[in-house]
Amino acid sequence: MRANFWIKAWGEGNIGFHQADIHPALQKYWPELEAGASVLVPLCGKSRDLLWLEERGLDVIGIEFVESAVLDFFCENDLTWNKSVQYGHPCYRAHERNIRLFVTDFIQFAKDYDGQPIASLYDRAALVALPEDMRADYVSACKKLLNTSPQGLLITMEYDQAAMEGPPFSVAVAEVERHWEGKLKLVEQADILSSMPRAVASGVQRLDEYVWVF
Repeated sequence: MRANFWIKAWGEGNIGFHQADIHPALQKYWPELEAGASVLVPLCGKSRDLLWLEERGLDVIGIEFVESAVLDFFCENDLTWNKSVQYGHPCYRAHERNIRLFVTDFIQFAKDYDGQPIASLYDRAALVALPEDMRADYVSACKKLLNTSPQGLLITMEYDQAAMEGPPFSVAVAEVERHWEGKLKLVEQADILSSMPRAVASGVQRLDEYVWVF
């Protein structure tokens, strides 16, 4: 969605999309990467998945538009940080962990980034957070930041969009395949409707979560 939507959501504590637990698919399907390999986590919020990835020896690069979400991440996990500017964007680096969180617009960050290509992508809630007219630009930005043969994980969902207003948005399998041009393999599909109270209340009959690997 647009920036003001997310600022309002975080400001009001309307963050039902945040998960307190590590996502099971991350634990099940994340690839073995060399220690020190970089991982891009777009629209990361304050996800604890960032900690799990760093514990695998990875250089975690999160991008989040809302500063309060980033500050909550550090405070809730008892981490200290320093703030600097990298690639022209505010960067919060943890002292105790190999985690950098940039507070900025993701598309603009991709345009300005001039570091080494990033080795992997973890997208749990970024693509599905965006309306259809923003998704192509988002994927293009990911491709600009990643190396030519990235590894990683993408999680999407599909449901009757007419029954419930996003986010999270329904993203069809065919759309994912079109955007990523054969780089992804679908490894799991599950109906997770029971874990989405808002969808149940909205009358959604089925809500499938898809797990893709690079």
